[in-house]
Amino acid sequence: MTALCRHRTLVVQVLLLASCGHGETSDDAQAPDCLVEATTSYAPQANVVTGKGIISCDIAANLSLYVCIYSKGTAETDWGPPLQCKTTGGSGQTTLSSEIPIAIVGPTPNDYRTVVNTQLNLADQPAETSPTVTAP
Repeated sequence: MTALCRHRTLVVQVLLLASCGHGETSDDAQAPDCLVEATTSYAPQANVVTGKGIISCDIAANLSLYVCIYSKGTAETDWGPPLQCKTTGGSGQTTLSSEIPIAIVGPTPNDYRTVVNTQLNLADQPAETSPTVTAP
């Protein structure tokens, strides 16, 4: 085989690899199907509000959670800055969770909610917000 023929063969092989994602065909690649949950719970015995975020996928992926718990007075409309946030991540995971317990201090009731931001294979996903929980 001449040098020109070897060059053409190499170019064709490189083009095939580039168009198929390094040996994968478009039929081989599967995007994970994931479910994101945000929950807020109140444990009256311990007087603790817990914010929790979970992402569950049908196949392994690079997952990241950013969970924040917020508080506001029951008569207020503005949630303000988060009380606390926590970041958790993992490669090759199908499930990832993070939890933030907050001890309640003070005599007046407040509303609490949890907001979960996720990344799936480094791509931001829509945020999930828990229903509001009122705790004394």
